[in-house]
Amino acid sequence: MPLRSLLIIAVMSFVAHSVTIAGPVDAPDDRTDRPEAPTVLAVPNLLTLNEDQAALLSPLLQQVRAALAAQQAETAALEAKIAATSDAQEVRVLERRVAAAKLQGEIRIFEIQAEFARREGRVSEAEAFDGLARSLRNPAPRKPAAVLPSRQEVSR
Repeated sequence: MPLRSLLIIAVMSFVAHSVTIAGPVDAPDDRTDRPEAPTVLAVPNLLTLNEDQAALLSPLLQQVRAALAAQQAETAALEAKIAATSDAQEVRVLERRVAAAKLQGEIRIFEIQAEFARREGRVSEAEAFDGLARSLRNPAPRKPAAVLPSRQEVSR
């Protein structure tokens, strides 16, 4: 077997062992207005691959890896600023920017997955990824907490 084939098998085996599959998660409020979530692949070790290994990834995983790297670089820079500041208000602003960067990274990964699904003719899966990205951009408002009656109202 040629060396390249062995390398491809080794890398794919490595990636396969680092992949966890997560299905749709039901929210506690069981909203039915959400699109059904497709199966999402989470590959936490994509950033630990060297460039030779990364070159063997599928185009989808290469783009996901690039999005993860960009998100990681942005959050690391913001976290360094947090560590360097003593102003509590500035820390809160930077923490919100870190959260926004992480959220934008998740949205970008859903957009990449939707783009590839659409290219491959998996329209319903693309629409589901688009729906997930849209729900992260514009989350549904939370239901207000139930208000308990006051003691005066109960004693009447």
